[in-house]
Amino acid sequence: MHILQRNALAHSIGKPSHFHAHLSIGNNNKPSHFESLQEILHAVQCTVVFAVENRFIDSYVLSESSLFVYPSKIIKTCGTTQLLKSIHPLLNQALNLRLSISFYKFTRGNFIFPKSQPFRHTCFKEEVIYLENCLPNDLCYRKASGMPSKIASHSWHIFTATNKVDLSMNMINHNILEDLYTFEICMTELDRVSAGKFFRSGYFQEIARKEMTEITGIENINLNALICDFGFDPCGYSMNGIDGYSL
Repeated sequence: MHILQRNALAHSIGKPSHFHAHLSIGNNNKPSHFESLQEILHAVQCTVVFAVENRFIDSYVLSESSLFVYPSKIIKTCGTTQLLKSIHPLLNQALNLRLSISFYKFTRGNFIFPKSQPFRHTCFKEEVIYLENCLPNDLCYRKASGMPSKIASHSWHIFTATNKVDLSMNMINHNILEDLYTFEICMTELDRVSAGKFFRSGYFQEIARKEMTEITGIENINLNALICDFGFDPCGYSMNGIDGYSL
């Protein structure tokens, strides 16, 4: 199974003899798996505020960022949460379910307020040291790198760890022959008028979130999407979209 976090961590977890083990909280055993996820989220100091699902994915809007659970992959984004604190709870849950991690990925851009970061997130070097010490030894193929951009103050940091064997078998089993890509956007210095659309203006939560989704045009990005949105008080907005309503 994969676990991805943005400022992100990514884990792939699978049974030693069968990569496609389910840690998904959808379908069967949802209550127990949801409780397990709550323990992990508590460790990074966030909670579930909204959730939707279909037969492919369980999607959660959190008080800080988002969480996506697939049958063979978990993606956790950051907000201001300290993602590294989720590693030990995730490893413990995998152990309890007799799963093994086959792939792990941690990515992030530059910190906007680097001096305000708590320990372990103070710099990429410290994060890598922590990750190297936490991950199982069988994830022996590891790489840490920084990707510069045209703007000197912006760069992207990536750490990956894999045992390669399970990852290759996963691709063969899924007949994934094409290349896989991750597309991430980092936005700063937003237009004040556009950003102002994410203020609640005294509305109740139900009205505020729907209005934000409508006036920003987000609802028109994918007309087939099942949207899970939330408007924070006094300002702020978070939204997950699932392509298709099929349950």
